[in-house]
Amino acid sequence: MATLHDEHREQSPDRSPQVAWPFIIGVPRSGTTLLRLMLDSHPEVAIPPESHFFHDLFRRDPAAMSRAEFYRLISQHFTWRDFCIDDAEFDRALDGLDPFSVADGLRALYRLYAARFGKARWGEKTPDYGLLMPEITALLPEARFVHIIRDGRDVALSRQSLWFGPGTDIAAQAEDWMIWLRRVRNFGAGSEHYLEIRYEALVRSPDETLREICSFLQLPFRKEMLSYHAVADARLAELKGWKTENITADQLRSIQELTARPPTPNRINRWKREMPPEALRAFEDVAGPFLTELGYEVAAGDRSGIGAVAAASLFNGVRRTGARPTVSALLLTHDIPDEAIPWLMQLRAVVDEFVVLVDSQLASERTRARVSQLASRTKEFAPNGVAEAFLSEGVNACNTDWILRLDSDEELSIEWQDGAWRELLTLRDYTHFWIPRRWCTRPGSYIPVQPWFPDYQIRLFRNEPSNIQFGTTIHGVMKIPGRHAYSRSLAIHHHVLWLLSRMEREEKVKYYNTLPGGGLGHYYLYEDFELPEAPIPHNLVNIDNELLRMGMLSADEVRDVRIEVCRLTTECTP
Repeated sequence: MATLHDEHREQSPDRSPQVAWPFIIGVPRSGTTLLRLMLDSHPEVAIPPESHFFHDLFRRDPAAMSRAEFYRLISQHFTWRDFCIDDAEFDRALDGLDPFSVADGLRALYRLYAARFGKARWGEKTPDYGLLMPEITALLPEARFVHIIRDGRDVALSRQSLWFGPGTDIAAQAEDWMIWLRRVRNFGAGSEHYLEIRYEALVRSPDETLREICSFLQLPFRKEMLSYHAVADARLAELKGWKTENITADQLRSIQELTARPPTPNRINRWKREMPPEALRAFEDVAGPFLTELGYEVAAGDRSGIGAVAAASLFNGVRRTGARPTVSALLLTHDIPDEAIPWLMQLRAVVDEFVVLVDSQLASERTRARVSQLASRTKEFAPNGVAEAFLSEGVNACNTDWILRLDSDEELSIEWQDGAWRELLTLRDYTHFWIPRRWCTRPGSYIPVQPWFPDYQIRLFRNEPSNIQFGTTIHGVMKIPGRHAYSRSLAIHHHVLWLLSRMEREEKVKYYNTLPGGGLGHYYLYEDFELPEAPIPHNLVNIDNELLRMGMLSADEVRDVRIEVCRLTTECTP
């Protein structure tokens, strides 16, 4: 996995290589606390209770965060008391960092925690940090992710009565488990810093499984880890409760009380004994194929492929390819802003290769350095104002079956991360898909009316350059023969409206107006109209519905949406 930490964080005062920092991740109730206590029982490693503050760190710009801001964020967080570190001691540790960086601030914090137990190494266990793998890897290159996976039906039985999670609906439990695992496995694919283990293996063969984990973490195996349960109560006594979240210490301890016992094999396959038949059917209707993919037994027999419901309707009359199609992300850029780094690392995690076409006239050395760290392959071009005319060079540089085309101010919507969209690429008769763009006025919000949405564009297409007629003007539309369709949930978020100031966007519009095919001022100068804003939705990608609802718009209707850019619509009031 590529990292960019050297460019957007200051160098550590300690120039020696950092030892591996284990991050235990997994869907909640998958055995993350069990594994935490096992590793914490190692004489060299201390792992605190769940921290949760990494989410708040990455909602800001870590590279721009001051020492004082970092101190306030950590010391005022609802989990701070669980670390049992004196505020003044933490403040003094941060004062000793010169220069300060968030990465070194985190190391100082966890070093203090480990020192409480006379240990030299530390770890982290917050289950949903798996969703932050690209960001954490960029900030802390020593991070090593240990992903513990448990049968989703047992996870559902364990979660359904608790205050966190998707609720009691079994189908929602299945969706949440499956989507979470797909996203995290996509992030980890191909990374040397990612290890998957099974809860079932850890419980049945703890010695063997812990040896594998220790080897991954470059840590000598110690038998004390097998006696974790002897000290579990003392370790859980650190939990003070999360006052601002209205969660008591007793609540936190009660859901982890089984860790005070040796591994319990009867927690495996609970679904066979405890899950009602109708609930089991509901879970497997949603996640049966994924259970099979992971090697778990399913009650309803073989559900490999895409599932019984989808098999009957999604591919009705449409031929599928046999092999898994590969995908390149193709990016045209002259600048990669700081804000785009997490988006691009997430993009890299969901495709097979990342090809970047760099404007040789406008790109800075800083941009070139960032591209070289992110991309599988780079190529420079001299666009002379119209990048679209050089898109063919980027396409020819891609070595995969399909291409997903983006700009550096664009981000894939969260629906791409679960991997279900790849089923669309197995439809042999389709050559391209129209993807809607959301024009975002700020992170998390977009303009939900035409022409800003849906702004359909051909962004996902087969890598068959001889069949593509490339545009020759700014914003020129590619023409691709063959069957096509329109995406419902999968979208692209365009962030230019908040990345650039009003003045910068006005200059952009003036420049575009000098080029063939220019214009589009209504897109960029959205403040001239009274427009609604809406929060970006999060939809489960149901491949069956995704395809059946694509094709509702004809090519003429899509062109009409684009034509409306050049005139005011009834939904835009000056």
